[in-house]
Amino acid sequence: MFDTKWIKAYWLAIFCIISSTYALAQDLSRYVGIYQSEVDSNIYLRIEQREDKLYMYNTQGVMEVALSNNNTFDLVNFYAGGAFSNVRKGKFQKIIYRDWAHQVRYSRVDSVGDKNVATISHQPFYAADLGHTNPEECQNAFPFEVTLTHNEALSSLWNEIDKGTYGRINSVLVAKDGELIVEKYFHGFNKDEKQMVQSVSKSITSLLAGSAIEEGYINSVDDPISQYFPKYRKSFDDGKDKISLKHALLMQAGWEWDEWAVPYTHPENARTAQMTARDTIKYVLDLPLANAPGTTFAYSGGAVDVVAELIHNATPQTNAAEYFRASRLKDLCITNASWAYMQDGRMGAGGGMYFRPRDMLKFGQLIANDGEWNGKQLLSKGWIEESTQSLVYPVAQGYSYYWWNDVFVRNQKRHAAILASGWGDQTIAVFKEHNLVIVTTGYNFERFGDNRKIIDEHILPAFL
Repeated sequence: MFDTKWIKAYWLAIFCIISSTYALAQDLSRYVGIYQSEVDSNIYLRIEQREDKLYMYNTQGVMEVALSNNNTFDLVNFYAGGAFSNVRKGKFQKIIYRDWAHQVRYSRVDSVGDKNVATISHQPFYAADLGHTNPEECQNAFPFEVTLTHNEALSSLWNEIDKGTYGRINSVLVAKDGELIVEKYFHGFNKDEKQMVQSVSKSITSLLAGSAIEEGYINSVDDPISQYFPKYRKSFDDGKDKISLKHALLMQAGWEWDEWAVPYTHPENARTAQMTARDTIKYVLDLPLANAPGTTFAYSGGAVDVVAELIHNATPQTNAAEYFRASRLKDLCITNASWAYMQDGRMGAGGGMYFRPRDMLKFGQLIANDGEWNGKQLLSKGWIEESTQSLVYPVAQGYSYYWWNDVFVRNQKRHAAILASGWGDQTIAVFKEHNLVIVTTGYNFERFGDNRKIIDEHILPAFL
């Protein structure tokens, strides 16, 4: 016989879930509003309602808010959460926001003065601003002709994204021959919202190194990195003085490092341990050599952080982010962008940059144009060719100075691509032979990335 006690308990639980879900769906307005940091008055969060969902807009981008019955929340596909509290006049007044490194309290504000509500959440949050220092100089900040002629051609892709076939994709953009022909946003994002681009940051650091070399701050990629770290002389023993900038750019420095052995969320992950170290640079430089420099590929966010710190030491600016704003890349007129600090205040070059997808498109077009932008040669054609050609082959793809190289086959023809690729489906794909640039962003941090499948099965068939 069935135990009626458990049957009643089961249906009571179902009823409670349905009731609470309904209540939340009907009362989302009490969460909506602007909240100001109690620690730094320049930092804000925005909570907006779109249909039956809540979205949080902050300096890290746009995240869907998943509420629990006790008014705690998690950010969907993002390692952060918190709680709402202190209801007054039917509105929540407080938010506690927590991510992997911070806990910040926010209070509701009724007025933000003359600040732009649409962009108020974009203030740097433990990050340096990468926006252009003088926007008035940017008369043609986005030179692409915006036609969106092929948005409808990708309607099947939009349907698949809406269904969740590819996890959570936040944006897809395509430019061809200098024309923006596809631009689509999902999950609360729009053209003004930035997102952490993860390892795409590595590729941008490569461009920054090229700028420092061509401006004469760094002699060449053959320079030993030790000459740029005089305070760490003791770290360059046992053959480590042979490590060159080129070795670091190719992930062939030789340090004992494996950041793919355990998940990034595990404290023993090499990258996680380095980012939270008291001195993130010394942590890397002190590592013993597992291989002779220049002989073995080992993917390393720590190596990229060392290169960013090298750029800082070689240039007059206070850090690599300040050099970005002064470098030749400033003519790209980047807006609403930032670069997160690691725990010791150094720039997180291995994956800490935040860009709008439209600005990601600019970096791709710079590669497609062999370093030319708006009629001005920002980086030499020689540097673009050297830094994006395959010099090592760690996997099926080739690797250059923090850029991947791959081949897509379409109609029995091979189409070469230069790729900046970041965890979670962040992509800049450049098909130089077709003057085609593709950008994707996403929050697929807990599943294998689908950016290549999106390009291969949907985007390229629409254009090649």
